[in-house]
Amino acid sequence: MSRTLKSGMTLGAVTLIAASSIGATHVQKMSDIVGRWKGEFASDGTKTSVIIDFFPRGTYARRVDVITEFGWTLNGEALMLAPAVTRSDNEVSYGKPSVLKMRLADDVLVISDSAQSISLKRVTVPINESAILGRWEGQSDLNEGITQDFLSDGRLIITVTLAREAGRFSMDSRSITFEEQIPTPRKKKSRYKIEEGKLVLYQTPDVPGMEMTRVAAMSQR
Repeated sequence: MSRTLKSGMTLGAVTLIAASSIGATHVQKMSDIVGRWKGEFASDGTKTSVIIDFFPRGTYARRVDVITEFGWTLNGEALMLAPAVTRSDNEVSYGKPSVLKMRLADDVLVISDSAQSISLKRVTVPINESAILGRWEGQSDLNEGITQDFLSDGRLIITVTLAREAGRFSMDSRSITFEEQIPTPRKKKSRYKIEEGKLVLYQTPDVPGMEMTRVAAMSQR
């Protein structure tokens, strides 16, 4: 499946991240790259996060998430959502709101409009002040994982997992070869460099590389 993100990059571009030439110092040993690396880019109020785990025995896992922020208010069963448009000095400006219908029964939250609906299951402890507060998880009609975090400060953070893959990897001084096994067997090669402790992965010579920072394994987003 190929999807175009708001930045103009395709999902294939984000998950492939390969290049033809780099002029920098390269990692020589697999052990130097083992760990979790995270890269992000933002466009029009939406943030795309790419996380790659390199494991010691030459396996890897990659996840691509798209994260969007909204402001939310609730009036009975009417849920009003306004997308975050700009942020300046920790102040967020929101766009035109939409009104959705919400139905909450036990630990299942159903949010719908005139065209579609999504069912989400609670994964955090209920909060007395508002039953909707907390984290909810579900799947879209495209089988994409969705997490919705309703925060007490009136923000809603929606995370959609666009892609997951896993397989084996090998590397030399200039390239990382990914042998994807899940969900689709295929092979792809990425040029890379290590610069000031950051891993930079490239797609093509005319596209800037994605800078990735090493993060703790427990950090998911």
